[in-house]
Amino acid sequence: MKSTTTRLRLECLESRDLLSADWFSTYIPNAAIANLARADWYGHGSVNYNDMLAIYAQVEKSGPVSSSEFASLQFLGTYGSLLNTPSSVLYLENQVVGHNPADLSYQGYGLGYLGTNSPSWQMQELVGKWFLGQDHPAAPGQTYRPVSGSLFGAYGPQYTDVAQGGVGDCSLIASFAETAYKDAGVISSMFTYDGNNVWTVGFYENGASVYVTVDNQLPGGGGTYDHPQNGVLWVALAEKAYAELNAFDNQDGVAASLQGKNAYSSLNGMDPAKILPTLTDRAGYSAYNPTTINQALAQGFLIVLGTGSNSGNPNVVGDHAYAVLGYNASTHMYTMFNPWGIQQAAANHVWGLWYANQAYLDLYFTDEGGYVRATPANEAASNVLLTEATTHTALAIPVSVNRPALADAVFAAPALPTTLAPSHTLDVVVAGLSHQAPTDDALSELAFA
Repeated sequence: MKSTTTRLRLECLESRDLLSADWFSTYIPNAAIANLARADWYGHGSVNYNDMLAIYAQVEKSGPVSSSEFASLQFLGTYGSLLNTPSSVLYLENQVVGHNPADLSYQGYGLGYLGTNSPSWQMQELVGKWFLGQDHPAAPGQTYRPVSGSLFGAYGPQYTDVAQGGVGDCSLIASFAETAYKDAGVISSMFTYDGNNVWTVGFYENGASVYVTVDNQLPGGGGTYDHPQNGVLWVALAEKAYAELNAFDNQDGVAASLQGKNAYSSLNGMDPAKILPTLTDRAGYSAYNPTTINQALAQGFLIVLGTGSNSGNPNVVGDHAYAVLGYNASTHMYTMFNPWGIQQAAANHVWGLWYANQAYLDLYFTDEGGYVRATPANEAASNVLLTEATTHTALAIPVSVNRPALADAVFAAPALPTTLAPSHTLDVVVAGLSHQAPTDDALSELAFA
């Protein structure tokens, strides 16, 4: 009988380091943790979010944290990439065993850093803070209640999902709206669902990814701060996450006097030039020349502008941030959006979505310090034009503008109006390039990323 040989060609579909059983015993000093990590690795090829919860539960069950348990947790945080642990989970692990200043408090009470001999309740609260979203931002007089709904609507993140509530964080909510409109993928990628109504939310601090977790509980069940629209939760969850972020990130645009506080009140009066980079990981700038806004929009920049105390029109809110959604080169009109949301703005007898020309922005949009631009001598007041936008179609247009080189292009040759006095100058420095542009010394804030 003739024998035949069948050869099989095997294709590796996944890159995976081959770790021997001895590897876990050699490098993870606590046997119980080593056994759990080994089982996870050989079971599904990683140590993931839920696996870490099981490991923490094992440590909590054993009583005070032993030296071998603490060393094992530190090892998993440092070398977890060898075990295919997601980067967001690694970050959270390292906050549990590290020295993040946010570890010093939990739900308004003292907590402290984890170490050998830490009691099991401390481990439990640190895991609750970093993995379960249970360190809720302070919301005086409010009761946290669970909310139901979906993270996003049928068409993904939309600028119309926002509806600012009872805290003065218009710059933050306007930045959410601007980002959702111009680059919805940034918003989508911020969130990872961990199960059990918990999400990991990602931001950027000086170019590095940072993470917090939030659960589905909101002050007043969602009726106090951002009001979820049509059951869409992402704005309210991102607002809550930003308050948590402020407990340790001093580059997030929060006022200096409110830094380090895990509280909704810390979100008052923020700087959009720092918010937008925190959301997008793109270079952010504050510029004070509104004549360059249309050029920045053409380049795909994300822009948030603020009015002065005098908005010049009862339909426009003073001391308030607006998202700049677009510019029509034919009509020379900007599309402006109020983070109160269209319906809530209408209920308060102001405009939610409206159009303004350059002259109006020059006159009534100021920097956060309250500088107001004077009307140029040869520009008639009748030239100031603004109208409410009665219809608008939202398009989620992805952009890839994320480096200072684009800002160089914006400021290299600004199309400055001839009506400005040439004796007034402003030095604009972007990525090492200095361009002297005629302008007034009462200026309008332009924040873009």
